[in-house]
Amino acid sequence: MTDTIAITCSACKSERPSKPTRAGDVALPRGWKRHKEEPYCPKCWGDRFVLRAITVPVAGPVGQTWEELRAALRTAFTTSTAAANVVVQALAREDVVRVPDMEKLGPCPTPYLYPVVRQAVPDLDPTSATALIRAIEGKYRAVRYDVIWLRTAAWPAYRYPQPYPVHNQAWSLSAEDGGALVLSVRFQGQRWALRLRGGPGFRRQRRALESLLSGESLQGEASLYEVGARPGDHRPNGSGRTRLMAKLVLWMPKQEAREATGQMLVEGTPEEFLVATIGDGVRWVINGDRIRSQVVGYDRARKRRAEDLKHEKRWPARRREAWLREGREAASRQQHRLATYCHEVSHMVVERARRAGVAEIVLDLSRAWFVRPFPWHLLQEKLAYKANERGIVLTISASAPAGPPAQEVLATT
Repeated sequence: MTDTIAITCSACKSERPSKPTRAGDVALPRGWKRHKEEPYCPKCWGDRFVLRAITVPVAGPVGQTWEELRAALRTAFTTSTAAANVVVQALAREDVVRVPDMEKLGPCPTPYLYPVVRQAVPDLDPTSATALIRAIEGKYRAVRYDVIWLRTAAWPAYRYPQPYPVHNQAWSLSAEDGGALVLSVRFQGQRWALRLRGGPGFRRQRRALESLLSGESLQGEASLYEVGARPGDHRPNGSGRTRLMAKLVLWMPKQEAREATGQMLVEGTPEEFLVATIGDGVRWVINGDRIRSQVVGYDRARKRRAEDLKHEKRWPARRREAWLREGREAASRQQHRLATYCHEVSHMVVERARRAGVAEIVLDLSRAWFVRPFPWHLLQEKLAYKANERGIVLTISASAPAGPPAQEVLATT
């Protein structure tokens, strides 16, 4: 029997037993991390680092052409899409079907799917296959109860192009002499050097990636995926309908906590987007008139477009498909617009709390009727991780309601 070895956390000095690996190294227990040769337990690691995903467009390949890169990407996205669907089908075959005499849903099956995926998609890199299986299994468990027990959903079907995952040991980052950042990534059995976009619009991403180059941050998994191109993306000669994006996951150090006391109450009201109150009456307002106009305008255009596309009107197929494509593009632009606004507002709220020296943000959205509909859950998510990064506690006092009471509707019309 193999002897166990005690692993000691470098921060709290707690110990956990572990076993040596085949190579003679000491394996870390589940949830433990290592940084600069020092092991950390899950609690100490969470107190010092936060997980962030940095997304940067790819400006172009280094030493090769876009045609060669696009050809390799088509193969990579084809294999990742096929492998994702193979994992879902394999898990569904091993799972149960709800019958009338079943009292509760049993545990999720855990078959060993690596040989299944490798046999079905042999061109997929081994490390990428492992990362993809782990990610799809997590999404499968997230919808399993709704599909099997509630019967209100269906198993996901992944469409091309499915993002191609890259193991944290299969990519690296470097800086050129001119200052541009180059991502060296391995996929489809070949090493590629991809120059990342820079400029004033990517200062935040640049600072995060420079912390990786300096050794302060720890790299995680990366992925390559495509998004639709738009006229404002400054594509050379208007070429290409898609843009290649690189998402790099980093464990970044938290900012040093300062002495903070008190709380800041952030409320949504019928007249303003958000109102923050600090101490005795210090009021700070985000009106949000522009985002309200954009949300109302998009919602009105979407409803009118749907009315014009009624089947009884029998538009020609070409014109109908063009309108449907315009609707999908408008929906995509609106999603990006709302996500960007949530990023901006959450950053302003957290920075205002940091400057005021408060220790807690209390979010109350019980009367957030100024903008409807709005993805308040997205704003809460971004507020949570931005506040956590700066050592500020976020408390959700009340979530946004489905709609205002009848008297408020009459009062605002």
